[in-house]
Amino acid sequence: PFVGYLTKLIVRLIPGEDQLIEQGPKYLNRSMYSSPSAALAQATKEIVRMGDIARNMLDESVQMLLDNDEKHIRIIKQGEEVIDNLQKEIINYLVGLIGMAKSSLSEEQSKKLTVLMHTVDDAERIGDLIENIMELGETKLTEKLPFSEQAISELKDIYEKVRKICSDAFEALDKDDIILAHKVIVQEDIIDNLERDLRAKHITRLNEGTCHPSSAVIFVDILSNMERIADHSTNIAHGVLGEIGDI
Repeated sequence: PFVGYLTKLIVRLIPGEDQLIEQGPKYLNRSMYSSPSAALAQATKEIVRMGDIARNMLDESVQMLLDNDEKHIRIIKQGEEVIDNLQKEIINYLVGLIGMAKSSLSEEQSKKLTVLMHTVDDAERIGDLIENIMELGETKLTEKLPFSEQAISELKDIYEKVRKICSDAFEALDKDDIILAHKVIVQEDIIDNLERDLRAKHITRLNEGTCHPSSAVIFVDILSNMERIADHSTNIAHGVLGEIGDI
């Protein structure tokens, strides 16, 4: 099932050759400041691009956990670097829009701008959390820590759901889809319950001696990071609804 999720933005090249991910913003154009609605649309497209990169990073991080191959690390790290840079560029762009068009911004546009400032931070935090998962994978790889078949099955389960909520959140942002945004919020409750259930099951396996203690710590931390990705995805959905998330 993971093959279908292989990155579209990330082009795999011969190791050591060229960049894997296109650097820098693609859509930000300061000549759009004269049309605030167009400028806000460009910023939105750039945030959606952050989401595309983050989703591919998530795929790589989980694949790393499954195949214990460090080849995924370089792609994830570069993705995080691009996301961090895009966050700065988008915020600077929006601040510039405030300076150039403050007097001409409508109330609705001002609210949209504020929401986007929060949304870009949520997108960046998703990247950070995926990098956390990668680092947990590095520890698992370095210390040669096994995951039980049950743990692997559970990892795939929460990954699929977190990937969907993340994808749906950015799609809702891209299309300004209020119905999809509401569906994202519903999905968060499902993921919260799943994370608690999987955590309890893993602790039971640990107590029964069927799970390596160090593996258990890594697995529980992965669950925590997955759940927080869902939280920030939900914040993005709240932004589509014109609300500011709590996380």
